[in-house]
Amino acid sequence: YRNSETKYYYLVTAIDSTENQSAPGEEVTVTITGNAEFPPLVLEEYKLLNNYPNPFNPRTIIPYRLKEGGYVKLYIYDIKGEIVEVLVNGWQEKGYYEKEFDSRGKRSDGMPEWSTGYNNDIATGIYIYKLQVINGKKEPIFTGLGKMILLK
Repeated sequence: YRNSETKYYYLVTAIDSTENQSAPGEEVTVTITGNAEFPPLVLEEYKLLNNYPNPFNPRTIIPYRLKEGGYVKLYIYDIKGEIVEVLVNGWQEKGYYEKEFDSRGKRSDGMPEWSTGYNNDIATGIYIYKLQVINGKKEPIFTGLGKMILLK
């Protein structure tokens, strides 16, 4: 956290279809104060956010928020419902997380995660990512799905 005060100054003009620009309106000042967080943390709910970039090639980031700690599973599925990769499979505390999916299929030790017979890459297409959170009583408390497109 850091205390901050940031001022933004705005002047608004309009441009018509022939590229003529109007005179600016009155200046507006906006002051933002408080404790800044980056990235902003809103932990009032479990949330699976949209991956970015989407479409992607070869990597994308999948962000999510946890309201409370739990056992987290983040899986990537192909369109047939088969698991392509397990990105997270373990306990995580509450907070904001981002996990990278690399379509080139390299594990952290450099070995291929899967083998397609062609460059160890997965095919262009639609993939599903699924986040599941399980509490300490082994009860599922959140499940979210997202769709991402790999374009080569």
